[in-house]
Amino acid sequence: MELSNQALLESTYSATHYSKIIEIMSNCHSFHTGKWLSQQSGVTHYNLKKKRVCDVIDKSEEGLFFIDETFFNYIIGYKSILIHLYADIIKQINQSYKCNVKGRVKNEDSILNKLQKKRAEQNGKFSINKVLNDLLGFRIIDNNYEHNVHNLILYLDELKEKEGFRFTHKERVNGDYRGYHIYFMGKDSKFFPLELQLWDISNEAVNLDSHETYKKDYTTWPQIYYNG
Repeated sequence: MELSNQALLESTYSATHYSKIIEIMSNCHSFHTGKWLSQQSGVTHYNLKKKRVCDVIDKSEEGLFFIDETFFNYIIGYKSILIHLYADIIKQINQSYKCNVKGRVKNEDSILNKLQKKRAEQNGKFSINKVLNDLLGFRIIDNNYEHNVHNLILYLDELKEKEGFRFTHKERVNGDYRGYHIYFMGKDSKFFPLELQLWDISNEAVNLDSHETYKKDYTTWPQIYYNG
């Protein structure tokens, strides 16, 4: 598929672009999530590293899944600020330059789907902040992916070592899907992470197909919960 000059322009990044994007996402995530946490007077703040999927999701003998209502309401409360976090990030990035950054807030069905899938694996012994690490996610399509990812890995590791930033990042390969994922972990383990996916522009079509295949059962797993 041939791309227009405008599409290529919006998918062309430099080290300066990435450093600014990383700065904006990190600062906005810390500000909005920190503000929300500070406003939760009298509400338990979960340690999302210690809290596991098996602590909040249970399965009955009939095969129905039950989620801890207090925890689910906590997630819904946090989701209420994510549209503002999303808008702030997009606004600040667009004030700097035009680029191909897209984002979405994860819906409740997708959250339940992910928790229930992980509850069925290894008895659900997964940290919440490793499972619900994409309640808000962004994606960058890059036509110079290989070069930029190599430099970005070095940059992120330097930020972690010298500046104390809390990131996790790794290449993600799952079937036909390939991308590089960065997770902004926030100030401490009470922060739900923010996700940034980087895709090679040549992988965009196959990655989108892979995502659609993965999402096919999003309406079946949550229904098991709702019917319970």
